[in-house]
Amino acid sequence: MTNILVVVPVIAREGVTSLVIPQINELAKRGFSVTLAVLSRIKLENNASSLTRVKVYELKSSESYLSAKAVLTAALLAKSLGTIVKKEHISVVIAHTPYAHFLARLVKLTVKPPLTLKLVQYFHFPQFLQFPNNTMRRKLFHAFMGRLALKLDDVHISVSKQVKSDIEENLIKLKEHHVLYNTLPPDKNETIVAREQLREWWKNADSFKVLLPGRLDYNKGQLFFLEVFKEFVGAENLQADQVELLVVGEGLIQQELYDSIKQLNLDKYIVLSGALPYQDVGCLMHKADVVVVPSELEGMPMVVLEALRVKSVVLASDIGGINEVIANGVTGFLFRKRNKSDCLQKLNYIYKNRTKELVDKAKIDEEFQTRLSFEHHIQQLIALVVTKP
Repeated sequence: MTNILVVVPVIAREGVTSLVIPQINELAKRGFSVTLAVLSRIKLENNASSLTRVKVYELKSSESYLSAKAVLTAALLAKSLGTIVKKEHISVVIAHTPYAHFLARLVKLTVKPPLTLKLVQYFHFPQFLQFPNNTMRRKLFHAFMGRLALKLDDVHISVSKQVKSDIEENLIKLKEHHVLYNTLPPDKNETIVAREQLREWWKNADSFKVLLPGRLDYNKGQLFFLEVFKEFVGAENLQADQVELLVVGEGLIQQELYDSIKQLNLDKYIVLSGALPYQDVGCLMHKADVVVVPSELEGMPMVVLEALRVKSVVLASDIGGINEVIANGVTGFLFRKRNKSDCLQKLNYIYKNRTKELVDKAKIDEEFQTRLSFEHHIQQLIALVVTKP
């Protein structure tokens, strides 16, 4: 039996968690011994309780990302992880996000024969696009990380071609670096049907329904889309009973969104629901006329996959990650990043053709039965990480 340790910074309402938990459960189901180490805290108890046949260690670090403080306290956490490796007889470590990557390398440095440790680093985001090497401190730190990676990393997995390029150009080009697209666990169609009776966020049955889901963050583009939506309402001379925008999610810019909505006089058109359960969001996607993902920076957003799977019409930024799973004009619509006129043009087109079939649903089905299928994803993961027990 292969003993796997999966290291994540946090269990929370975010993309890494929604990918990792189904992965872990499926690996355990297929006979692997899986242990989960959460560096900080488990913030979603229902997610933690959904883990089956998996040992969970919560290390309760005050940091959940790789900061200066995290580096200073790394030795203590690495020691805790090393203890777990020995106790659980771990032979493979899968580390997610830079904080876990760093600690996993420190742990591998301490492993002594006869123990051996295969280190798999999972990259979810174009981290150097967001935090470029534009200071001497960053350059020195990442040069050090690159040397550690060359010495200690066995396999790199990136969630998109864009993420892979970002890592190879700025950190290290490892021979065993593979793209493994995010996926969604199998879901029953009745999940959506059963939740149709939930609270109606849409006020008018006949309105044009626009859904803007995701963490409220500058990189997610919600503030940008408010300005596009304002122009859309004005250009089409739409009243509040004709078009509705529902913003689903929570995050740092929530108050700024409220303020912008008031400033743009869009109060009657827009509702902010806050965070909702996964099943509720799927139901809302199913009922929306268009799901908008105006992100400025992504790895491989789960929200796009969720919308595609329920055959929603998706309007999204033409950026790496997203444009690897949406074929413009075929399985969705793409607009140039932060280009208001392009986004408005595509939104207008979707609105004026809303009674037509705007996406190729057969092509979407084909994608989810092949390269985006859960089974394909798990088989690739097993092949890259371990030999099947």
